[in-house]
Amino acid sequence: MNQQIIFIDVDGTLCNDYGRVPESAGVAIHKARQNGHKVYLCTGRSKAEITDEIKNIEFDGFIGAGGGYIEEQGKLLLHKKFDLADLSSIVRFFKKEGIGYYLESNDGLFASDTCIPEIRKQIFKGLNKTDAEYQKRASELSFFFDLLLPEKPVSELTTVNKISFMSEHVPFEKVKNTYQDKFTILHTTVPLFGENSGEIVLRGINKEVAIRYLLTHLNTSPAQTIAIGDGMNDFEMLQFVNYGVAMGNAKQELKNIADFVTGTPDEDGIANFFKQHGLT
Repeated sequence: MNQQIIFIDVDGTLCNDYGRVPESAGVAIHKARQNGHKVYLCTGRSKAEITDEIKNIEFDGFIGAGGGYIEEQGKLLLHKKFDLADLSSIVRFFKKEGIGYYLESNDGLFASDTCIPEIRKQIFKGLNKTDAEYQKRASELSFFFDLLLPEKPVSELTTVNKISFMSEHVPFEKVKNTYQDKFTILHTTVPLFGENSGEIVLRGINKEVAIRYLLTHLNTSPAQTIAIGDGMNDFEMLQFVNYGVAMGNAKQELKNIADFVTGTPDEDGIANFFKQHGLT
């Protein structure tokens, strides 16, 4: 196959529901790059959320924060950040409503006091501590809790590029209705966080826009591009590229527009797609 530029989402695509990367995916990406293809992460995660397990795979570049941050071969191309006045407004609203949140930046993930308790309510809902599933989730997700840092004053957070929020009692729609006129409000890409969890992204930013920006920088057309994803923040990306791939666990709306549907992460979806399409 001619050289392809491949964009891969993280949560639910490269990683399973517990944030783990199947060994087969890392091997497939390595082989594809050896064969001359370029592979980029294209994720809602901010740079501080990219674990060593993911970094060790090695990619040609990184699109993060849902499209607000772009690196190519380690060189920064774009970084869109929240205005401090807007950030202060959102934080005040969350505190008033009792919504847990973490502010995502390259310097770290800064969590409110209510963030971890709210996440724990969701991921352990309906489970007892003696349940095997409880133990599995506690073990597999401990890496994420380790990433969360104590909250700082907003005045010190000058590189925030995305906000994640979660609540047991405040509907997602309330946050969306409050801020959708100025920002893009998306449902979370981590199902375990619950139906009222979501993300606030700067307006005009999505994965398609970021890919267009990168292709312009590379002086390359979309004719040989592939994108792989599972969530609705991958919708524009899959529509834009030459060949869109939905994971087996993808939202049905995404499967409907995909050129190909592969397996889930735990079914070696990425590796099987790469092999079937001559990338490895």
